[in-house]
Amino acid sequence: MRYTSLCMGHHISMRGITKAYAETIANDDVAFDLAPGEVHALLGENGAGKTTLMNILFGMVRPDAGEIKLDDGVVALSGPEDALERGIGMVHQHFMLVQDFTVAESVVLGTESAFNLKLRRKNIEQRVAEAAERLRFDIDPSQRIRDLPIDTQQRVEIFKLLYRGANVLILDEPTSSLDALSEEAVFSALRRLRAGRTTVVIAHRLSTIRDANRILVLHDGRIMAQGTHTELLASNELYRRMCARLSVGRSLDDPETVDELIQAIG
Repeated sequence: MRYTSLCMGHHISMRGITKAYAETIANDDVAFDLAPGEVHALLGENGAGKTTLMNILFGMVRPDAGEIKLDDGVVALSGPEDALERGIGMVHQHFMLVQDFTVAESVVLGTESAFNLKLRRKNIEQRVAEAAERLRFDIDPSQRIRDLPIDTQQRVEIFKLLYRGANVLILDEPTSSLDALSEEAVFSALRRLRAGRTTVVIAHRLSTIRDANRILVLHDGRIMAQGTHTELLASNELYRRMCARLSVGRSLDDPETVDELIQAIG
């Protein structure tokens, strides 16, 4: 187990990240900087290259070109386990939890032997409960995953990474299947955790963007804009239209309608 109560996030610099699948360019010379204590939002339409970029940072995908610098050194990530050893964890849009497992089993899966899980269950549940209390996660280690609501499963995924020592959290559209109340529970946890950690959220809703310190907008694998929500809202038409789309769930072409929505959400 690699859990520590005080985790400091990494300064991460991604430079010249390029990835193609046959004729499709998923990322084209993308540069992205991440800092501890900040929430970074990735925004873009489906197919913009957001998840590919984060899969590269998590070691699931190897870039065709470019480099990743972790603090002061360039790293070549061999896979997700390597990324997690370096403190980088990712919660995917489709959860990786085993429905028949308990919360405690899910959290320590891969770090404890089957022998320990069977014979030291109470001890493991106690350690998980103590870690959850320190991080103010309202989860019951003895509950089965299948009995938990979706937002609690989401928080278990986040907690699992923290328990294993992650100080860089990547969340792929974490609220896409949640209602407003459940979404707030997830982001309430993220707000508590942002101090000292580095967080990246692939954006799906406006609340995600508003909580972010900085935003990167991708379109067809390329950077179209980056900055704060306020800066981009005032200066970037593509960003304005994306915000409008997130407001109503569809694309809008009428500039006057977009302007009205911008006033409403600003």
